[in-house]
Amino acid sequence: MSRNRTHAVRCPDCGSIIPIKIYDSITPSVNPELRQRILDGKFEIVVCPDCRAVLYIQYDILYHDTAGKFMVCVGKDYSDMIQQLDCPAGYKLRYVDDYRQLAEKIRIFEAGLSDEIMEITKEAMRHMAKKNLELYYAGNWRKLMYFTVPGQEKHIAVSQGLYTLARKYYDQIPAEEDRGFRRINRKYAEALKKIRV
Repeated sequence: MSRNRTHAVRCPDCGSIIPIKIYDSITPSVNPELRQRILDGKFEIVVCPDCRAVLYIQYDILYHDTAGKFMVCVGKDYSDMIQQLDCPAGYKLRYVDDYRQLAEKIRIFEAGLSDEIMEITKEAMRHMAKKNLELYYAGNWRKLMYFTVPGQEKHIAVSQGLYTLARKYYDQIPAEEDRGFRRINRKYAEALKKIRV
């Protein structure tokens, strides 16, 4: 169930008090519109009703997709809570820093992909481009995988074959056995540099 409460923020431009809904948890089967706002990058945006100033608000949240069997927490690690509740088998538990990373995890898991292999794929893309790119998975289309780069309008496309190749290397990374939330990000993929392939 999606749980929320009302909170007030002050507009930094005009000083108006703006009541906003703060969600402790989101279940997309209950509130699909919240899922879409996260994917569209609009979840953190609040517009002042008086002066129309745009505020960006981020707070801790737990995203729980019961159909996809994954939970992603933003900002706060819910591992202690999960260990007390005896989380059902087969769940992916992830920890991210912001809503952009949350949106990427949703896209990856809903596409039936592995975020571990996706991070290896992105590291391979950075290596091939010889650029330190910040990449976010955006989706698949016609045997291509598309990625966004913050601040750029165009998507970067790569063959899905790169993901298939990355899967081969994924098997060489030591698996973490932990019932808590895991941080699968760029540092995770950089572990490959320590492995002789």
